[in-house]
Amino acid sequence: MVNNEKTEIVESILQAAKARLVAYGLDKTTMNEIADDIGMSKASLYYYFTNKEDLFRAVIQHEHKHFLEEQNTYLNSGLSAYQLLQNYADERLKFFQDLLNINKLNLHLIHKSKPAFAPLFEVFRQKEILLIHQMLEHGIQNKEFQSFDVRQYAELFIDLIQGLRRNFTLKKDFINISQEDYQMLGRQYHLLVQIFCTGIKCPS
Repeated sequence: MVNNEKTEIVESILQAAKARLVAYGLDKTTMNEIADDIGMSKASLYYYFTNKEDLFRAVIQHEHKHFLEEQNTYLNSGLSAYQLLQNYADERLKFFQDLLNINKLNLHLIHKSKPAFAPLFEVFRQKEILLIHQMLEHGIQNKEFQSFDVRQYAELFIDLIQGLRRNFTLKKDFINISQEDYQMLGRQYHLLVQIFCTGIKCPS
């Protein structure tokens, strides 16, 4: 019962923090404001998170976890491997947009704090590779795809998706990214999935 209550409190803190970060960015968000939003004292908030950066990191981890849990629900949904990969591309774009909304005003902080944040994103990357690994295995078992080194191809797929995102962020002003910009990136994701799956599909 106590653990459930603590989990609910942490969830409330993370949701309030995310709302503040999306609206104002990290620099303009204070622990006092987050505590006030959920009717908690600042001292109580510091019991759960020692500083604003720790809370920001926890929000990112929470978003990573939620995304992976949602994607895992599709694995047993009856979708083909190709559909799973296309769905992943669609949902990954929405997730990317959501993360940019959280930290777009604070990229300088992430870059300055790279040693602290890099392990966080690397753990997520490895879990994404495992997710794609399962989708590719599904395709092999269902005779959609020929047999290949699944781990190597899963890592390649994630690297390609990441490369498209990196190219996108190098060219854009994070404050003024339009919906058309995201739609363009989405089309690139879909084209990548089509080309990738064509290269590994079973011969007719």
